[in-house]
Amino acid sequence: MTPAQENSRDDSSGPIELPPSTGAKISVVGDGKGVLPELDVWLVSVADVHLPCAAGVDHLLDAFYVELLGMQRLENTERSTELAHVFRTDSFCLILEIMDRPVEHERIRPTMIGLPSVPQLERKLIEREINFERVTNLIRGQDYLLIMDPAGNYVGVVHHRPL
Repeated sequence: MTPAQENSRDDSSGPIELPPSTGAKISVVGDGKGVLPELDVWLVSVADVHLPCAAGVDHLLDAFYVELLGMQRLENTERSTELAHVFRTDSFCLILEIMDRPVEHERIRPTMIGLPSVPQLERKLIEREINFERVTNLIRGQDYLLIMDPAGNYVGVVHHRPL
């Protein structure tokens, strides 16, 4: 009997057994001093997101992710090292891994970020003269702003309403 057949058989006499964990870790952010404040920015993913980043763009990353998008930069944590910049959202962390060579982007699919007011972000982008593109999909409610961060990664910003 194959493993798939074993998992599909109906055995209601005992407890349900879950397959072994894949090793994925749930983000737990904090320093043990208390609960971190909620942020009005969400990373649309199921886990922390890792992206490449060239060295020497620290101040540009802070201006983009902290000042513009409202993330919180984490410093002096186990994930924030000299080899990575960590930005916290209300859901997960965005980890920009510093590369010692020119960054090659393997994908052009954007990392999606949710904000409560996309029109407010659009005004900020226009004021700061940051290039962006409105992407309109066939399905209503899936429109987003496409922006390139200072490290050359594509970021899509969607409207997000907390539940």
